[in-house]
Amino acid sequence: MNRRRFLRRASGLGTCAALSGCLEFGDDQPSTQGPEDLLVTSIGAQPDGGNVNLAVEVYVDRTEPTELTVEGEVSVDETAARESRTVRLSGERKRLTLQLLFTGVASYPSVPEDIRARARVGYGDEMSAWYETAL
Repeated sequence: MNRRRFLRRASGLGTCAALSGCLEFGDDQPSTQGPEDLLVTSIGAQPDGGNVNLAVEVYVDRTEPTELTVEGEVSVDETAARESRTVRLSGERKRLTLQLLFTGVASYPSVPEDIRARARVGYGDEMSAWYETAL
């Protein structure tokens, strides 16, 4: 059994916590490039007025302490914003949700018509492919 199949089985099926847009197992996924000990199980984006919350659920199976980086990009109509965040991992198997908050990307009191979000995760130069979702 290859490492990615093991991670898929170990993490279970991804669950979608986002109400508006989400990518899960079974949907079209990017190629399996990136770290072999890291699996993205879902990505979801939730608008809230002029802000957008982007959540990426991952399953990690890295045995040594390291830093995990998540990069995200949100496009609202013609406005785009990019954020990144790094978290320190203790070196054990775990599921975690990484969240990025994009503030002021829209000046709407209600949900805009076109929101696109994408994210990728990895360790330094070894990043996964971009996972995308639209609302």
